[in-house]
Amino acid sequence: MSLFQIVNIDHDSSLNLRLEALLLPWHNWEEKTDLFDDAENDVILKAYGIFIYPQIVYNISPGLSVSLQSVISPVDISAMTTLGFSGTSIRILKY
Repeated sequence: MSLFQIVNIDHDSSLNLRLEALLLPWHNWEEKTDLFDDAENDVILKAYGIFIYPQIVYNISPGLSVSLQSVISPVDISAMTTLGFSGTSIRILKY
């Protein structure tokens, strides 16, 4: 399931907004507090039933952009967020 929106700011720049969700109804919908399985003493993977993936990308000009994206688990209220920059070397040196 996802939502996507592009907002044009001016002739060369735009803002891209994306929101995606992964639903796994057969996985855990409650937070797991134990990290080990009692039977085999193996680490349990925390595969929860829902994950949310928001992303914002600001395209400053063709060939130069800044992005912010996350993976959010609302079950245990945890997140991993990354900030990224991309562009061609000619565009970056121009600014």
